[in-house]
Amino acid sequence: MRTAQALSVFALLVGSGLATPVPASGAYYDGASSMLQPVSAAADFDDADDTAMPASAAFSAANTRSAIAAAADEDDANDIRMPVSAASSAANTRTAFAAAADEDDANDADDTAIPVSRAFSAASTRTAFAAAADEDDTEDTADSADSADTAMPVSAASVGTQGLRGNSRAAAAADDLAAAATNSSELPLAAAAGDIAIPQGFKKIVFQDNFAKQKAGALPDQAKWLIDLGTQYPGGAANWGTQEIQTYTNNPANLGIKNGALTITPVRNGNAWTSARIETKAGSDVQCPPGGKLRVEASLKLAASDPATQLGIWPAFWMLGQGFRTDRNSWPKVAEIDILEVSNGVGTVFHTAHCGVINGGPCKEKTGLGGSGQFPRGKFVKVAVTIDRSNKAGGFQQEKLEWSVDGKVTHTLTGAEVKDADAWENLARTPKMILLNVAIGGEFPDGKAKIKTPTAKTVGGEPSAMSVQYVAAFST
Repeated sequence: MRTAQALSVFALLVGSGLATPVPASGAYYDGASSMLQPVSAAADFDDADDTAMPASAAFSAANTRSAIAAAADEDDANDIRMPVSAASSAANTRTAFAAAADEDDANDADDTAIPVSRAFSAASTRTAFAAAADEDDTEDTADSADSADTAMPVSAASVGTQGLRGNSRAAAAADDLAAAATNSSELPLAAAAGDIAIPQGFKKIVFQDNFAKQKAGALPDQAKWLIDLGTQYPGGAANWGTQEIQTYTNNPANLGIKNGALTITPVRNGNAWTSARIETKAGSDVQCPPGGKLRVEASLKLAASDPATQLGIWPAFWMLGQGFRTDRNSWPKVAEIDILEVSNGVGTVFHTAHCGVINGGPCKEKTGLGGSGQFPRGKFVKVAVTIDRSNKAGGFQQEKLEWSVDGKVTHTLTGAEVKDADAWENLARTPKMILLNVAIGGEFPDGKAKIKTPTAKTVGGEPSAMSVQYVAAFST
């Protein structure tokens, strides 16, 4: 959505003749040839094989979405025609651009309105549009995949002194955009990130997957996520090292997009259970920068079911040191941060850090160092952990992990409490993978219930599912 919207608005202005030619360094619009030059850095998913597109093609009298499909659509398929009147109305809300700015062409009625004042600002350089114009939203000021990107002056994106051409509706829209560019403030971070708002105190998104915008029935993006299968890692401990009893699958009954969320659903078949577990791939690992902060967050929902039917159901949102990929016996040395663990259908969330050695040590294993808070069930809740290395002194003792539920801090752990520099290094400073799963039975729910779980009354299906709208990581 972000990419196509930015391109569509810019193309509208070029087509109307109101956009000032960009200097050669801008590489967006060549006034002499009236051509939109390759816009890969800001408008294409793979930044490759871009074809120049005449401005007249981008916004002609017919102004259909199919005219801009090659430059603004992920799959160039199922394009919906959009009259210019819809794209250039005075209101200029995001809903007006839904057909041209939506990756999956679905749920357009649900698109959140974005006033034009938030889409273009006086400062408008490419960095202002980074989150709206970059596929992975990482390193937006100078993306590793977009290293040659050049800032785009606001004059190119908004208005200049050239005479009018094109139809009156396009001209009116350009006037509206010009006024907004002159009078509005810098593009808000929440708008720049699309539907995932960057929290106050953070500058960029370093990882995101917005399941709410993905097609119903789809598996999670396998460019970002690995779907774990079976009852253990190859060469790893049986039953995932926790005595859980389910088999993980990629079956749609256990894993897929449903009702705007990634849904992990345990399924019971007699005494056998299946469920799902996913973890980010190596290219999506996240790490707290020295002297900065990293926040890992998800919006998720747990069903409000009778706890008597939930004994043994164990949903989790957590992080694990990347070293575990190459050494399956390196836990807990590689460190684990449990952002959310809930078991047995209760409304209590547990936050835990694991580190050091397998028995005792700085993190008091196998229990770990942790705390808990209230977790409302039956609705989507934001749960997060922030790794904070911003202390002025520079010692690990002043660094901290801070867990929160819907913005309220529920637990804090400092380096001084861990008392071990090496253990803290692995906890707070090394790259981490992100995991989501729903396990059945095992040490954690058994310990909380003080009985063996699951029981004969434990049910699977929707009452035991975990739904996730998005997962994101933010950095300073």
